[in-house]
Amino acid sequence: MRKKFLKVFSFILAMVIFSNTDAVTRINQLKLSTIDVDYSSSGIDSSGEEIKYPNFYDKHVMLHPPILVEYNNKKSILFFLPPVESGSGQQGLILNYNLGNNKMNVVGFVHGINEQIQSVFGYKYNNDDATILVLTKNTSDNQITYSTFTNSILEENGGLYIKQFLDDEINISPLSNCIDGGTDHLGNKQVCKYKDAASIKKFFDDMNR
Repeated sequence: MRKKFLKVFSFILAMVIFSNTDAVTRINQLKLSTIDVDYSSSGIDSSGEEIKYPNFYDKHVMLHPPILVEYNNKKSILFFLPPVESGSGQQGLILNYNLGNNKMNVVGFVHGINEQIQSVFGYKYNNDDATILVLTKNTSDNQITYSTFTNSILEENGGLYIKQFLDDEINISPLSNCIDGGTDHLGNKQVCKYKDAASIKKFFDDMNR
């Protein structure tokens, strides 16, 4: 299944249009916009420029709608493929499509067949490098486990190269395997404080001050 997706990336193009403006998040020069497919009309972005991207997916089975990333006047699109069987078990795939050179790269993986993408958002603190964060959740019995992953944004060949490097892995315990619901081994109710974009951004703001 994944080989079929990868094979058609460079050959089949379709137009995209933006969804409602409520899905847009601006952070200094970083902008993320949810986009959707429209096969009957030409797609244009916020600057009036036509956008094309590979037509290789069924939006009804994607883990998350595609995200247009705009940073320093350069653009790329993130795609979120559903879990397929691999050597590491069932895992979803996050792909970046560089609109500067029309090349695709693997950003990272979403592990587990029950893993869902809760939110995709950008973060930039003062003069630090901008990053894209992916918040996932996994529902099991009476509890939900949330985890946050960061991805670097690099300018490349007129577009953007987005990738999760080893240095991007978040090992901060509150943001990794944050459990909401049920009780712990001491009988205390478990509440995750970091299960949306606003609370996670505040966490980083407080840490960077």
